[in-house]
Order: sequence, then C-alpha cells, then structure tokens
Amino acid sequence: MNGQIVQKGIAIGRVKWVKELQQVGEIKTDQPNLELRAFNKALNESEDQLAKLKAKTLESAGHHEAEIFEAHLMMLHDPSLVDPIKTLIQEECYTALSASEKIYNQTIEMFESLEDEYLKQRAVDIRDIKKRVMSLLAGTNQSLSDSNISQEEGVVLVAHEITPSDTLEMDRAVLSGMLMMTGGETSHTAILAQSLGIPAMVGCGSGLEALEEGTLIVIDALNGQVINSPDAETLERFKADKIKYEKDQEALKAFKGLESITKSGQSIEIAANIAGEEDIESVLENDAEGVGLFRTEFIYMNRTAPPTEAEQVDIYSRILKGLKGKTVIFRTMDIGGDKEVSYLNMGQEANPFLGYRAIRYCLREQDIFKTQISAILQAAVHGTAKIMFPMIASVSEFEQAKVLVEEVKRELKSQNVSYAENVDLGIMVEIPSAAILVDTFADYVDFFSIGTNDLTQYTLAVDRQNSNIADLYDYMHPAVLKLIEIVVTTAKEKGKWVGMCGNAASDPRMIEMLVKWGIDEISVSPTKVLESRKFIRQLD
Repeated sequence: MNGQIVQKGIAIGRVKWVKELQQVGEIKTDQPNLELRAFNKALNESEDQLAKLKAKTLESAGHHEAEIFEAHLMMLHDPSLVDPIKTLIQEECYTALSASEKIYNQTIEMFESLEDEYLKQRAVDIRDIKKRVMSLLAGTNQSLSDSNISQEEGVVLVAHEITPSDTLEMDRAVLSGMLMMTGGETSHTAILAQSLGIPAMVGCGSGLEALEEGTLIVIDALNGQVINSPDAETLERFKADKIKYEKDQEALKAFKGLESITKSGQSIEIAANIAGEEDIESVLENDAEGVGLFRTEFIYMNRTAPPTEAEQVDIYSRILKGLKGKTVIFRTMDIGGDKEVSYLNMGQEANPFLGYRAIRYCLREQDIFKTQISAILQAAVHGTAKIMFPMIASVSEFEQAKVLVEEVKRELKSQNVSYAENVDLGIMVEIPSAAILVDTFADYVDFFSIGTNDLTQYTLAVDRQNSNIADLYDYMHPAVLKLIEIVVTTAKEKGKWVGMCGNAASDPRMIEMLVKWGIDEISVSPTKVLESRKFIRQLD
C-alpha cells in the first residue's frame, strides 16, 4: 500500500479505525419544535467541545493549530449552514439528523467540486462539524481517547478521512501515526500532523480496507508505504530506522544559526513560504532567513467581502514586525485558476488556469489591486518588504503594475500617510514566455522568483490538479530544467537577484543544480529550512 507523505517519519502501532457516520436519509417528523430544540442543543454542546479542544490544542500544539478549532467554531454557527438546516426542520418537517445530513453534505460537495486544493480541503472541516453535531444528535459521540492499546505499542489512526478533531481527541501519548484513504497536503489534518510530528500519509486509497482493527502495522512515511503485519525481522529493521530518523531530525537543530553556505564558500539564502501571520512562529523556530513567498491571496479567502485596506495594513504590519527585520516578499493576490473567491464574481471559465486570474484580474480591477498595494507600502515602514507580481507574461503587464504602484505612492503622499518609498518590484517566473524573455525583463524588474509549480504545468501542458496525469507532472523534466537554467544564469549575468519559491526548491536534486547555476535564494516550507541548509553545507 502506498500514499502521499504529509509528515515524514516511521510509525509502528496497532490499527484503530475511525468510525464513519451512518447514513440517515430523508426522515420527517410531526414534532419540528422538539427537533429544532435538539439541533440547538447539539450546536451548544458542539461549541463547548470545540472550545475545550481549542484550549487543549493551544497547549499541546500551538497558536496556529488552535486556530483550526476557532475556524470550526465560526463554521459551526455560520448562517449559510445553520439557517438552511433550521428551515428544513421548521418548514419541511425534517428531523434534526436528516436536515443536518442534507445541508452538510451539500456544502461538502460544493467544496469538493472546487479546483483549488486549499479550498477543496475545507470539506474536511465541514465533515468534522457534521460528525460532531450528528453524533451528538444520535447519541453516538465517539471518543478516541478511550483506546485500550498500550503506549508501548502505539495507535495508528486509519480512516477514509481523519478530521482535526479525531487527531486532537486521541491520546497523544499513544498516537503514533495516521493513514487516510483520501486527503491532501493542505488539509488541516495534515497541518496538525506536521505540527505534532506524527508520521502521516494521505491518498492511500481503498487498499487501507485490508487493515483490520488491532493489527500491528508500520507506516514508512519516508518512502510512502504501509507494511501490514510485519514479521519479526522486518519489525526490528523499522524500529532501528525509526530511531535513526528521529536522531537525524534532532541533529538538524544544530544547523540553526549557521550560514547556508557550500564548502567552496557560495552562499544561498534559505527563506520560507507563508500564508499568514500564523506561520511566523514556524519561520522563526526553523531559522528561515526571510520570507520568499507570502501568499497574500489567502487573506481574501473564507470571507464574504474583500479585506479592507485597514485590515490589510494591520495583517501585513504584524507579519513584518513579528519576523523581526527579515525580508518579506509579498506576492500580490493570485486569485483565479484553482483559487476561487465567490464574492469577486470572476465567472466560470473552461480553462481557468489559462484565463482571468492573478495579475490579469488585478490590472482590470484596479481598485482592489491598488488597495492591496497601498496596504503593503504602508506596512513596509515596519520592516523590509518586496512586492512580486504573479502570472506575468509580458513586459507591458509589469509596466502597467508599476504605474499603479507609483499612483498609489502619490496618493499616499498627498494624504500625508506614511509609507515605504523604496520597495523592490519583481515578478514570478511561472509562464514560459517570461522565462524565455528574462533578458528583456531584467531591464525593468528588480528581482525574479521562479514558481516551479505553474512553470512545470505550463511548460508540459499538464494540469497539476489532475490525478489521471499526475505521472506526467515533473519539474525535473529537461524542458523545465532548461527554462530554469536560462532564468537563473541570465538574471545573474544581468546583475539581478533571483530566487525560487516553488515546491521543487526543497528537492536536493534541484538545489544542487540551482547552486551550480548561481541562484541567490530558495524559499521552502518552514519545516524544510534546516534540512535544506544541511544539504547545501555538504555541497562542494
């Protein structure tokens, strides 16, 4: 059995299946008022449970992880969920269980239909809420903390889908690993697994059904495999591998505070990719040298209206202050394609990845774009900020964006508002045309950052969200590597700073080539910083 690794490590333990809810179907009642009271009671009890889980998570995992349950509390009382359920109960005489199942399922299906992987994973959070509310209504609330498996053996949670609540309700002293048939690396469960250091794999498929309750298994979340009922020799080998891996991880802490420099003296900055203020702690803890990609579009999501200028100034300022002088590259809102935001009314497109997205949207909707630029410039007085435009295909697009930045500066100056005058402007190189024309772009931009996720997608004509052709998506393809080499070497010849912020930036195979070509920076997940630094320091 194979799967996608979301947290590396080796786990040994006995299978603990997370029970699925039983389907209810359409059931009517002649006492809607009683059903409504039952639903309200379940909401209140769910709120109490989530508040306790939030406090427990804050203590055991941290602020970032605790915010998952703050989000659940908000979703629990979201009128778009609660009101339709109450309407079904009051006007159509559905039972509370039946109404809850219907509305929660509709919402889950809506999220799962989205192309954006981050938003798609929010279906897991709705399932978590559904499970909690319906279990209380049915009187079958499951507790995973009652496992009678010993701490020495450990427990591996196995499920079609493990929710964040499942993870935190399990006794951490015995929880050794997690396996899911479905799921992705951006799910809240994956984030929790990473924060708690629990070896975990997702997308394992129906093969997990062969794992029986109580069976001893090994999760090899280094090579992406599951070993069912290992023999004594295999078990001893994995126990030794587990000890070695954990020692190696502990040893990475020795690379904190060291330079990211090769044996020959070539220095490469290792920065981190972040999505918001909640990532600051991880950036500092893992000793990242800056932020090479701040995905600002995430502050526009899970809302009913765009964040105001004041909200954005506050968020960006807190991030710059929290990072204590480290440089932050703000990527302007990369909305569209696989990141849908309903209130922006961007419309449906046959080929959204090739359509009205990112800078293309911003150059037409200039008010929302200028508001973001203004907020970044104002916040930049609290630290060192750079602005990076995504999805740039031509010099004219960059020039239009630069004109708007200058307009914003003049407006702020006329209003006597403090702002940073000198902020570098750069582009993401993620469209082949930008890579091919990098020598021309170098006469206009202050810096480049290579986005390998989209550059690979566009170069190979492979939809990176399509599992049917996942084997064709390869950032080590010779054509992709050739474009990356052109960008790095040409930028250096032109005296321009160049970095890489795509997933490939933490791959040792890619790092070795980037160092050879002379790249200035790589920006990776915060948890990959020390590992990347160790690798760079071993290079000649």
